[in-house]
Amino acid sequence: GVLVQGGGTFNMRGGSIVGCTASVGGGVVVQDSGTFNMRGGSIVGCTANNLWGGGIYNRGTTTLSGNAKIQDCTAGYGGGIYSDYYANTLTIENVQITDCTARRNHDSDAMYVSKGTIINGGIFKGNVDNGGIINDGTFHGKVNNADRTQVRGIISGGTFEGNVDNEGAIRGGMVNGTVTNKAGGIISGGTFHGTLTNNGTVDD
Repeated sequence: GVLVQGGGTFNMRGGSIVGCTASVGGGVVVQDSGTFNMRGGSIVGCTANNLWGGGIYNRGTTTLSGNAKIQDCTAGYGGGIYSDYYANTLTIENVQITDCTARRNHDSDAMYVSKGTIINGGIFKGNVDNGGIINDGTFHGKVNNADRTQVRGIISGGTFEGNVDNEGAIRGGMVNGTVTNKAGGIISGGTFHGTLTNNGTVDD
């Protein structure tokens, strides 16, 4: 696929990266102060063997917007996107992630994201393992809002058609599936149309 590193910048406005295979980041690897701006085009059918990021492995600065699409990608963790590093930045203004698969962590078929991630929009058809901040977007699979070491997933908005397991914080959004608020999880806002099971804290 494409390796972006050493302060380099890759601006993708169209075209397709198709059928690539690597140990990590089957389609695009961003690392070592690299910057990837995907405003259009697609990453399709790429594979990161059984490791990280079938479509994108982010260890730098990545922004997704416009008509960006990631489809049919496969990895062990983060079938569509894997972004988990203390110095990375992932900003999603808009993207469509569909039909991706994580073979080892099924909670991350669409994405595995952590600190430094902000999701402001997009369509996610597949499970998402979230340790970042979700402000908006439509999520059709299960969302695991995680509480990892020094990283708490936050849901402030968005529409969730599937189930949500919360170990982090839910402050807003609309959930049409069931919500399981696990030990340590905090709910202080939101609209819930399904069953809420609480083993944490519900403030509102």
